[in-house]
Amino acid sequence: MQIGIPREGGDERRVSLTPAGVKALTGDGHDVLVQTGAGEASGFLDEAYQHAGARLTTDAAAVRAAEMVVAIDWTAPAGSPRRQIVLAYLHAAARPWLVDALAGAESTAIGLDLIRDHQGERPLLAVMSRLAGQAAIRQVTKWLDKPGARAVSWGATPGRIPRQVVVAGAGAAGTSAAWMALALGCRVLVTDPDGGRRLQLVRHGAQWLDGGRQEFRAALQGADGVVIAAAEAGGKAPPVLDSELVDALEPGTVVVDLAITDGGGVAGLGPTRLGEPPRVLGAGLGLAVPNWAAWAPQPAAQGLTLKLTPLVRRIAAGGIEQALMRSPGLAAGLVVHHGRRVQAPSPGRRAPSGTEL
Repeated sequence: MQIGIPREGGDERRVSLTPAGVKALTGDGHDVLVQTGAGEASGFLDEAYQHAGARLTTDAAAVRAAEMVVAIDWTAPAGSPRRQIVLAYLHAAARPWLVDALAGAESTAIGLDLIRDHQGERPLLAVMSRLAGQAAIRQVTKWLDKPGARAVSWGATPGRIPRQVVVAGAGAAGTSAAWMALALGCRVLVTDPDGGRRLQLVRHGAQWLDGGRQEFRAALQGADGVVIAAAEAGGKAPPVLDSELVDALEPGTVVVDLAITDGGGVAGLGPTRLGEPPRVLGAGLGLAVPNWAAWAPQPAAQGLTLKLTPLVRRIAAGGIEQALMRSPGLAAGLVVHHGRRVQAPSPGRRAPSGTEL
């Protein structure tokens, strides 16, 4: 099978497969076409892909026309071949136009953000979510350390008030943000309707908010940083900070919306770009970068390759139909199947215990 690895566009610095993943595919006898410079921003040079057995090309259209394309993002470019297999972070619920384009091309498209393991977790999303949570706290620290910031401190500095960080959502991204904020000595307040990670976080010093909207509003009014990481599996992000709560923010509060790829959870805050300064959000500042994990492109690419390579090998070896039958977790990621739209899996859907991912 011919497999294409494109160079991502815009400010996306990640690559979908490292040379190690490519080597596994070429070792299986597959033709891997890599666009020149695809891995450069992640620290993987063209020579490494050549040594792994890939064919390099400057022709982006040829890469994107491969029988199967493995990408970070996918925009269904004009002229895409019909009946193509596409694996990418599709975030389909927030991008219905993309689903329409994939269906129109009779593609079979699998959202990496929807693939599940036998425990019901989304491992390929978690790889990026953990890095995004860390990036969120880095941004909070960066913009709170600007001249004129409030006289509060990182860590347990005698005589100074610790920073307060509110995290909405205790999935992989929110938990990662909470851990990092706790490590910096912040007072961390977490809210999530699930509560599955409550005991774990509270044992390590976080405070759990379960008093409803009024308690959440009070926490926001004392917050230096706010991380929005609430999401529904396969669906659009819930509105966490409506206009009233945005108006309640203290001057200088830094809000980071990690849910922007799924539609965003903050009223009045649209997507921002990697490296851009924050936008004014009420009395505070707001950041909402769709590709947060691109702040750490090399570990992102390495983590993704580790999880994704076995799935790509399985599809390439036996075809997409056999791979879907053998792997209920892979089938959970189906967005379009031979041009037919597939209903997104419910949050509770799991691959049966003991089956392959």
